[in-house]
Amino acid sequence: MKHFLIALNCLLLSICSGCASNEQNEIIPNASLHVLLIDLSKGDEALDVRRSTYSQNASKIVEALQTGDRIIVAPINESSLSSSLLIADHKFGIFAPTTDNPMYIKKQKKNFDLLFQQAKDSLVAIIDVELKMLPESQSTDVFGGVHFAYAALSSNDFTSKNLVLISDMEEYSSNYKFNTGQFDENRNAAIIDKEKKSARGIPNLSKVNIYVFGADSRDNNRLYEIRNFWIAYFESSGANLEIKNYGSRVLEYP
Repeated sequence: MKHFLIALNCLLLSICSGCASNEQNEIIPNASLHVLLIDLSKGDEALDVRRSTYSQNASKIVEALQTGDRIIVAPINESSLSSSLLIADHKFGIFAPTTDNPMYIKKQKKNFDLLFQQAKDSLVAIIDVELKMLPESQSTDVFGGVHFAYAALSSNDFTSKNLVLISDMEEYSSNYKFNTGQFDENRNAAIIDKEKKSARGIPNLSKVNIYVFGADSRDNNRLYEIRNFWIAYFESSGANLEIKNYGSRVLEYP
């Protein structure tokens, strides 16, 4: 299995290299940076069912990527910020023809588009295999994942930035346990105030669009309560999280 992943990564690195520009510091108009965080905890359903659903959601995110985009994929686990595990990090090139002959440009573009789709298919396969292999996490450090994303989103090389969390969004860590107690405006405000005063603080996610896919809880009322908390939290960070972009599955992205 390890050799399979290595082969897929090599394919991903080599694909789209022909007729493509992919300078690391090149600012490409309309290119986006996507940070995709995937929850590795078990939750209330069977682990294989949960991972399969998350893999399907991730594949829809990858399919929406455009040329020039960069995607970083990392886990949400018991140590989301300090974990060295990175599932994927890839920047796609843009089409750069090597001729001014319209006939050859058309041919090169067709080949580029084919390789670009193959690259996305390879990335989907990598994520799917990793989700089958990675061990179940006993904790869910969503806050740590958000701080990891903040560091990853600090690049100024992209015109738009998206943070995608594929998770039930129920924090379960040494700091907070979202599976207990009631959520209301007072508790939301207390947690946000505590985060503001903590050493890690609340990251500045201004101009970042937030998407949540995989949201779940033991009942609908609690799901909405936890949703309202995260909307308030991300609002305090300066990010944009719309209600329509918080749900159990990918309906529209970006």
